[in-house]
Amino acid sequence: MILSLDEAIKKLKAEILSPVWDLPQKKIEPLEAAFSCLKNRFKTRKNALAILTMADSVLQYAKKQQEPLAVEFIDFLKEAMAHIVNIYEEGKFDPEHEEQLFKRVYSRFTILKKRVQAKKKAQAKPDKQPEIHQ
Repeated sequence: MILSLDEAIKKLKAEILSPVWDLPQKKIEPLEAAFSCLKNRFKTRKNALAILTMADSVLQYAKKQQEPLAVEFIDFLKEAMAHIVNIYEEGKFDPEHEEQLFKRVYSRFTILKKRVQAKKKAQAKPDKQPEIHQ
């Protein structure tokens, strides 16, 4: 699915305003297309591109999950998309503002990454302790 820039922004706005706080597979493909379009648009703007990349990472994580995505991940995704929409609609390039946004989004992203790593670590541990034979 290929989207125009206006369609991509409309898709992000619709998801941001959606009262539904889940991410079924049918919502993921259009968001992937929107992110792809916007990554191309912001390819020369390091911080905006990084925010999109983090949002896309959460989207890919959601795609791989068998269970519903935790609210914190959806909240992060909506916040990142809102920042991208605002950056696009401002129309002027303000590198300092974009860097501040990036730092804020990145700090939240690292918290989510740690949560995923902790979950993987917990799943990797065996359920019962191995028996010690003497």
